[in-house]
Amino acid sequence: MKNLQSELLIGALENARFGVCVVDESGRLVLTNDAFVKKLGLNAANVLGQSYLCLFNLLGAHPSFHKLFSAREAELSIELPIVRADGEHVCILLQSSVMNHSSGEAFRVVSLMDVTDYGVTRDRFTELHRQMEAVNNAVVIVDARAPDMPITYVNAHFERMTGYPKNEVIGRNCRFLQESALHGSARDQEALVVLRAALQKRESCHVTLRNFRKDGSEFSNELFVSPVFDDASELTHFIGVQHEASARNFIGAFIK
Repeated sequence: MKNLQSELLIGALENARFGVCVVDESGRLVLTNDAFVKKLGLNAANVLGQSYLCLFNLLGAHPSFHKLFSAREAELSIELPIVRADGEHVCILLQSSVMNHSSGEAFRVVSLMDVTDYGVTRDRFTELHRQMEAVNNAVVIVDARAPDMPITYVNAHFERMTGYPKNEVIGRNCRFLQESALHGSARDQEALVVLRAALQKRESCHVTLRNFRKDGSEFSNELFVSPVFDDASELTHFIGVQHEASARNFIGAFIK
């Protein structure tokens, strides 16, 4: 009976539509199903038996990347936009928890779901992505459900305007735009009080902020913030769009 249960479990795992991997206490991937590597655009032969760090180029932008694969952490869930090895843009949901083996060793079980198409077709998602990249304003999206509201998306105009590439901002809270090695902190702005209140109330907001580029130069902007709710009226994200306030403009920030 136990052998039959094991065979059924293995068969179910291999045929599952969601990805699964198991990481041991040393951080080594000891098991993956086909869906896990395929959804990441990888090959099982290149990851099985390797350290979870082999996934860093795809997933490492998120600040909780290391915690996700650490057996010492409690349950964790993160949503992350990635660019797969084949160049396709997808959004994935990763959930992990500890599994204690009878040997006393703790393993980390990480499941992966492709949530790119939730609420939108793949073609529509691709079209929306093109539109966001083409818009002549900086756009930033943050995850309102995750701790510290990390950035999940910025468009190309944001990169040009702030000097920060995507891989340096995804997973961070936008408050870094109020910090400059040349000018210090700009965290005492009156507009930030208004912005924080709007975020807490889950409301739209329009403020003018003082921010800094990566090179330390200062910008002034009008920031329009809007909350995004799902079909169950649950807040999921905030979208910020910057409108030019002067010849030297920039994108504002979300501060909790």
